[in-house]
Amino acid sequence: TITRGIISAVERSLSDTQRDLFQTDAAINPGNSGGPLVNLQGEIIGINSAIFTPDRDKPGFQGVGFSIPSNDVKDTLHSILERGRPVRGYLGVRMLEGGVVVAVGPDSPAEKAGLKENDVILSFDGKQIRDTTQLINLVQRTRVGQRVPMRIWRAGSEMTLDATITEAQTDTIQMPSIPQGKIRDTGEILTAIGLDVRDLTPQERLRGFSGVVAARVRPEGLAGNRIRPGDLIYGVNESAISNSMEFYQFLAASVAVQATTVHLLRSGQPMRANLPVLPRKEEVAQPEPSQPEPAPPDPEPER
Repeated sequence: TITRGIISAVERSLSDTQRDLFQTDAAINPGNSGGPLVNLQGEIIGINSAIFTPDRDKPGFQGVGFSIPSNDVKDTLHSILERGRPVRGYLGVRMLEGGVVVAVGPDSPAEKAGLKENDVILSFDGKQIRDTTQLINLVQRTRVGQRVPMRIWRAGSEMTLDATITEAQTDTIQMPSIPQGKIRDTGEILTAIGLDVRDLTPQERLRGFSGVVAARVRPEGLAGNRIRPGDLIYGVNESAISNSMEFYQFLAASVAVQATTVHLLRSGQPMRANLPVLPRKEEVAQPEPSQPEPAPPDPEPER
């Protein structure tokens, strides 16, 4: 038997390591999930791999499923057959949408090539870069040891840097480990973060701003003393933010499994607010009265 639906989006990202996915409304449920996604000609175009559900303890299909493109599966399969394991290229850079470099890994191919924070990557191996997902896919598919030219923009000038791609180690490509314990739902996560935001007004967008504005910050939440009302938030980790729904989705998904960086503007100054990973319910421990927790550090200025 089969179910039917449409592909509503491509190049969707669930996390920093789950990218370039098809989104489909074909019914995928626990018990019948997995297997191929086919087109009208019966050709396999993807492998079903995930669904969106508001309750992760009792998952159920909500009309949003995700599939790995078949070309990505074939690339991985060939690598396993040749080397006995998946082999992916590694550059060592984190970017915001638009190609802006926000971090360069120490001793990484990017650092050795001379790439710096605030550089803008224009092209990789002759291919123009549209977004972060495209660059990650190009890097991962590049053969280990290959020397690749990168065209970048720095301080008003264009230049070319050459990077020698290395093999991504397991800990650089795997999903963050999921601690044991009951998984919190999205509502609980957002309550624990303690941050309300609003979308930009048309007037604010006309002035060239993009992102969301912090409207209310509860001091007892993870965002307390890290983010202030009035901060303009434009990114979560390496993903740019365009509206409040997108911000809440990205933030909740990230904080649930890993430490998270929120990129913001405060009084015109770019800054980073670092939010810790949210513990599972069984891991939450009350601090002893005689040893109160220290206040979290202020956001770090962007360099």
